[in-house]
Amino acid sequence: KLQSEFFTDLVTNAEHADLWTVDQAKARELIPPEQIAKRMTEATTRNALTSVRAANLVFGHTMTDALVFDCCRAATWVAPNDCLTFVEKRKVDLQSVVGEPADALVRRALEDYLRQLEKESLLEKADYLYARCKPGAGFAGVNDYKYDRDRLERIDEQRHDTVHRTGIKAAESYTDEDEEYLRKTGHHLMVMVAVTFKLKDRDGADSATRFRLD
Repeated sequence: KLQSEFFTDLVTNAEHADLWTVDQAKARELIPPEQIAKRMTEATTRNALTSVRAANLVFGHTMTDALVFDCCRAATWVAPNDCLTFVEKRKVDLQSVVGEPADALVRRALEDYLRQLEKESLLEKADYLYARCKPGAGFAGVNDYKYDRDRLERIDEQRHDTVHRTGIKAAESYTDEDEEYLRKTGHHLMVMVAVTFKLKDRDGADSATRFRLD
């Protein structure tokens, strides 16, 4: 509203006549104030909606990323010796080889690997879980959900661009369906880990059953 009033004053108030290279009446004819007001309102609304989408994207991605990384840790420490393929090419100094037991070296290598993985994209964390769990064809874990790596990659890139590159404009195409997909992806991966490694909660109940969502 203030922007509209400012523009209307600009093309009607005689005090601003010298700001124009044409007559103010001609300016009003070329760019009617009511159209400018409409465009400004539409732009303000569009920017507000985009800001909300950007906030939802960043918050939802952060929550999902934290959940998925917890799943990565669980999938690692439940059977650390099965994770050797992820660290087998890492260099180890000779002093450590001589002075430390093999289990300690493996644990340190996996801890370093996880520290690095925590900094990587959500997509790379999901790839790690799929490499660890190797779910069978058709596994969903969550009702009305199908894992789509390309879609997750797109959302991952949208979040990166929103935070590090083009700002909120990158979130313009982020939808409510994407938000729901991101939420269910986190739970899908959590159920996948629970099913693969037959995890139990503190009460001894099947974690996978508790984690499933409608």
